[in-house]
Amino acid sequence: MSIDKYQRLLNNLLEIQRVDRTLYTRIDNIVVFDFNKKFGQKSLEKILNQKSFKINLVENDYELFFEKIKNCEDGQCIIDTHAEFNFKLSKVNQSALLNEEKFIDLKKSILENLIKKIAQYSVRWHQFRRKVVDINIQKNIWPLHVGTMFAKIKIEGKELYAPLIFKEVLLEMKNSQSMSYLTLESNGDWIINEKLIFMLNRFGYNFPPVLDLKEMNIDEVIEIIAKKFNLNYTKEILQDKTTLTTKLSIDNINLEISSGTVLGLFEPAGGNLKKLMLEIIEKNEVDDILDVNIDKSEYMKNVQANFENEIDIYKVQPADYSQEKAIVSSLDQSTVIWGPPGTGKSQVIANLIANILIKNKKAIVVSQKRAALEVLKKRLKNLTPFVFFNINEKNMDKSDFYKSFREFVKKIDNFQHSDNQEYLANLRQKNTRLSRNQAEAIKFLSTAAKEKDYRSKLNLIQYFQNNFTFVDEIKQLKSDYLFPKNPQDYKDFFSQIVSLNKIEKTGFFIFKSYPAEVKQQANLAYDIYKKNKTQFSLDEINKIKTEINLGNYKNLIEHNEHFYNQENFQDDSKHIESKILSKIMNNLYALKNGDPAQKEFYKDCQKFFNAVRAGRRLPFKFLKDHEKVIDFLFKIQISTPENLQLHMQKNYYDYVILDEASQMFVETGLPLLYVSKIKIFAGDNQQLKPSKWFGIREEANENEEVDLAEDAESLLDYGLEKGVYSIMLDKNYRAKHASLMSFSAKEFYEDNLDVVNQNGVNYNSIEIINVDGEWVDQTNSVEVDKVIEIANDNLEKYNSIILLTLNSNQKQAIESEIISHYPKLFKAIEDEKIMLRSLENIQGDEAELVIISVAYDKNTFISQTYVARKGGKNALNVAISRAQKKMIIVKSLYSNDLKKGDSIDYLVFRSWLNFLDLKDSEKISYSSKQEEEIEIFGGEYDSGFEQDVAELLAKRLPKNLGLKIERQYSVGSLRIDLAILDANLNYIIGIEVDGYRYHGGLGIDKQLADFSRQEYLEAKGYNITRILEISWYRDKEGTIQKIVDYINSNFENIYKQIS
Repeated sequence: MSIDKYQRLLNNLLEIQRVDRTLYTRIDNIVVFDFNKKFGQKSLEKILNQKSFKINLVENDYELFFEKIKNCEDGQCIIDTHAEFNFKLSKVNQSALLNEEKFIDLKKSILENLIKKIAQYSVRWHQFRRKVVDINIQKNIWPLHVGTMFAKIKIEGKELYAPLIFKEVLLEMKNSQSMSYLTLESNGDWIINEKLIFMLNRFGYNFPPVLDLKEMNIDEVIEIIAKKFNLNYTKEILQDKTTLTTKLSIDNINLEISSGTVLGLFEPAGGNLKKLMLEIIEKNEVDDILDVNIDKSEYMKNVQANFENEIDIYKVQPADYSQEKAIVSSLDQSTVIWGPPGTGKSQVIANLIANILIKNKKAIVVSQKRAALEVLKKRLKNLTPFVFFNINEKNMDKSDFYKSFREFVKKIDNFQHSDNQEYLANLRQKNTRLSRNQAEAIKFLSTAAKEKDYRSKLNLIQYFQNNFTFVDEIKQLKSDYLFPKNPQDYKDFFSQIVSLNKIEKTGFFIFKSYPAEVKQQANLAYDIYKKNKTQFSLDEINKIKTEINLGNYKNLIEHNEHFYNQENFQDDSKHIESKILSKIMNNLYALKNGDPAQKEFYKDCQKFFNAVRAGRRLPFKFLKDHEKVIDFLFKIQISTPENLQLHMQKNYYDYVILDEASQMFVETGLPLLYVSKIKIFAGDNQQLKPSKWFGIREEANENEEVDLAEDAESLLDYGLEKGVYSIMLDKNYRAKHASLMSFSAKEFYEDNLDVVNQNGVNYNSIEIINVDGEWVDQTNSVEVDKVIEIANDNLEKYNSIILLTLNSNQKQAIESEIISHYPKLFKAIEDEKIMLRSLENIQGDEAELVIISVAYDKNTFISQTYVARKGGKNALNVAISRAQKKMIIVKSLYSNDLKKGDSIDYLVFRSWLNFLDLKDSEKISYSSKQEEEIEIFGGEYDSGFEQDVAELLAKRLPKNLGLKIERQYSVGSLRIDLAILDANLNYIIGIEVDGYRYHGGLGIDKQLADFSRQEYLEAKGYNITRILEISWYRDKEGTIQKIVDYINSNFENIYKQIS
C-alpha cells in the first residue's frame, strides 16, 4: 500500500532536530569540539588508531600557553606567545611588559589570571559532563561520541556537513596538583550516521540505511564505506590536520568526504522501531493494532466478575482496591492505568510483572525514562534477577553489568528440585480481596437495603443477636400459619392454633385426629415462645421471616465482619521465585533430554552460564552472543524503546506495559503495541506531554482531510481516544502532608484524587520565601543565591533534595554557581542526593524536600514563558507534586502581578500563586469533596445511624481523660465519620459507620472501595474501626464497649506517640 498516509510516523521516528548536529555539525566549543585543535594530534591518532583506548586529555591552548608564558624571560616573549595563540593582550600591557621594572609583576598577574581561566575550564567541562549524564538519565541513551569522515554536500538548497561514522566515548574529570584534566575512554565499535544516510537517500542517493561495523578497526571501516558508498576516501585524508571551522561554506553538489574529527553530543541512530513501523504500514495493519469493544461495560463486568470469582492476585508490593482493579483488568484485557502523581503506579507495574512471571508469559516493559526503570528494579525485590533489565548506562562497569545475571545463575546453581520445596511453595495462602460467600452476602444486602422495611429487619437482627440457632428454628415455621399472642399454656396454645388456622381433624370415626404437621408446628412454635420472651409476637416474627432470607443475613454477618479484618499485605516474591526456578529447571531438563536441535541449544545455555560466571566479555558483545538464550531464559525484558532487543513478529509477546505512556510519542509506541497481544498503557494525561524542544516534528493540524487516531499528542492519548478501558489510581501515598498535593487534586483531578495528612505530621509543609529579586538576562541572581543557601542549610536534614526551576537558564545559573563555589553541594549532585531540574525534565523524580525557584518578576511577560504556554499547566502539575515531606518556594512574583493572560495554562499558574497565599489549614482542605456529593456535610451527621453511634459513644467513653468526638473529621481530601480526640485535639481513633441505606446499596464495588479507603487511612497512620449497621443492631453495647476497652488499654501508649 502507499505509505503516504502514515509518512509522518516514519519521519518522526528518526527524531531529527530542527538544528541537528548529525546533519550539520558546527564547532561551538559548548557541545561540539574540534578534537585536533582542542587536544592535539597525538591524542587524535590514539582515538582513531586504537580500537579501545583510555587517554588523558588537556586542552592544547591552555596547557601549551601556560607553559610558554611560564618559561618566558622577557616581555616580547609574552607578547609573541599571545599572538601565537590568538589571545588578546591590551596595548597598555604590551608596553608595560617591555618595561623591565614592571615585567615580573605583570607576568605574575598574567599567570594568576590564566590559573583562574584554567579553573573556569574545569567548571566548563564539569557542566559539559553533567549534560551528558542528564541526557543519559532522562533518555537512557549515551550521547557522547567522537565523529569523523565528514560528509558534505549542498543539495536542493540544503547543506549537509556531518560525520559519517561515530563512536561512543566516556568522559571523566580528574584533578592533579597543578590543574584539572580529562580522561576519554572507549571500547565500543564505530557506527554509521543513520540520520545522515536517511537524508541523503531522500535526495536521491541509494545508500544502505544500516551498516554493521562491529569489531572493525578504522582501516576496515574506511574500506567498507568506500566500497558500499562508491567514494574515493583514504586514511591519509582522515589524518589531515585541517582545522574545522564554526561555519563552513558548502557549494559542492556531489557528495564529498573530508577530514576532521569532533567530540560532542550526538544521537545518530534510527533503529529497529522505524524498520518495524514501515513493515506495519506496508502490511496495511496500522488500524488493526488496537481493537477495542465499543461497549465499555463489558470491560467493567470482566473486572467485577474476576473479583466475585475469587481471583488470586500475586503481590510483591501492597495494593489498594483501585490498584488491584488495574492489575486484574490488565492481566485480562488491554487497559489504561491512569496514575496521578504518587498513586503507586510503579507498585502496580511491579505486581503486574510478578503475575506475568507466575503465568510464564512473555512481556516487554518500556519507558523512555531510565529513572522509572530503576524504580521498577527496586520494587521487584528478589524477582529482579529473573527479569532482563536492558539499561544503557556508560558508567556501569562490567561487574555491575553482570551482577544481576550472576544472581540469576547462582539461583540456578543452588536450586534443589525437591518435594519439600514444592510443598513449601504450595503453602501460600490464596490472595483474594473477596470470597464468593462475601460477594453473595454483599449482593444480598445491596438489594435488601433498598427495601421499605429494611429498618424492621435490622431491629429483628438486633433481637436475634448471636442466637443463630433461633434463626434456624424460625426458618422451620410455616409461612402461612397464624399463631396466638398470649396463650395460658400449651393446651390453650394448641387450641388457638387450630382455631386461628381453621384446621380440622382427618380420618374416620374414633380414629380422627389433627394432622402430624399441626402438632409439629405447635410444638416448635410453643418452644420458641417459651425461650424468647420478646416484644415480637410469633406472628410478627413469622411475617418478617417470610419477607427476608434469614440465612443470608446470617452469612452476611459472618463474612462481612471478617471482610474488614483481613490479613495485611502478603509478599509472594519467594513463592514466585520458587515457581519460576522450577519452570526454568524443567525447561532446561527438557532441552538436555530432547532432540538433537534441543540438545545443541542446551549447550548454548551452558555457554551463557559459563560466560556469566567468567564476566570477561564486554556487555554489548555478551548480549549479542547470547541473544537467543536470554530470550529463552528471561520472559520479561525491561528497557527503553530505543534499547530493546525486540522481536519483530506480530503478537510475539503476551503483554506490553508502556510506563509513562503520556510522555511517549505515538510512533514510538505503535511498533511495541503491534508485537504484543494485551496492551497496557500507564501514565497520566495531566502530566508532561512528549516534546521535542528543538526538534523537527511533523504535526497534524485540524484542517487535514483525514483525522487519524495515530495523530494523537501522546501514546496515552492514543489509547484513550481509541477507547481502551481506563482505571484511575485514586490515592496519593507520596505526600506526607495533604497541602503538598491538594492543589493538583482539585485543579487537575477534579477532587477524585484522595490526599491525606500523615497522622502526627504537624509542620508547615509549604514554605514561601519572597525575595523580590529581578529577572535580568534570563536569570534571577537573588533567587539563585537564596536557593543555594536553603540547600546548604537543609543538606543534612533530608535524604533527598530537588532544586527545581521554572526556567532552564535559571537552572544553569544555579548549577554554575554550585560547581564554582560549593564543592559540598556539587558532591551531593554527583552522588545524586541532590537533583537539579527544570520544568522540562522533572517528571519521574521525587524527593523529601523540593526547593523551587520561580525566577520571574512582575516585569516578566509571563504569557511568553513555558509555564503559561500550551502544556505549561501539565508541567506545573508535575513540578509541584514531587515533594514527599516539604516544599520551599523562592519567588519574586505575586498573583496580583499577573493581570494580562487568558490561556488555561496562564490561569492555572495564577491560581497556584493564589493558592500559595492561603493559610495552611485552607491548603489542606483545598481539595475536599464538594458538599453536594455528601448528604450532610460541614460537620453534620451523615445519617441517623451515625448519630446513634456518636450519642451512645459519648455516654460510654471515660469521662476523666478529656476526650472529644469530632464529626466528619478532615484529614485532607477525605473525612472520617467520627474521630475520638484527646484534650489537645490529637487524633486517637476514628470510627467509620457503615450504613448500607446511606450508601444506597451500591454493592460490591462500593464495599471494596470503602475497604480500600480504610486501608489508605491506616497506611497514613490513622487507627480506624468500622461499625457495620447490621452489627450495630445486633449488639450496640458490645460494639461500643470494644472501642472503650481499646482506649482504656491503649491511651497511655497512644498519648506518648502523639505528644
